[in-house]
Amino acid sequence: ADSAKAEWSLHAIVGGLDLDLATLIPGFDRDGCKDTPCPVKKGDKKKFSYKLTIPGATPTIEADVKARLIGDKGDLFCGTVHGDIKD
Repeated sequence: ADSAKAEWSLHAIVGGLDLDLATLIPGFDRDGCKDTPCPVKKGDKKKFSYKLTIPGATPTIEADVKARLIGDKGDLFCGTVHGDIKD
């Protein structure tokens, strides 16, 4: 879909709880236009990446992590990975 903007949403599902990582990780930048050029046009191929530093005080956990890039009319991208965060 065409979109003038893009915004990241990052959630972890841990033990049935849905945690908004964007509010828990210091310095998380929701501006998706820094990771892929905006505006987004329907049918264009886009590449994007986001570097994220997990705080050292984070406990060892197993989680499903869902990343969404949200545009003017809803999801532009959505993906989920399952993994462990370990020391």
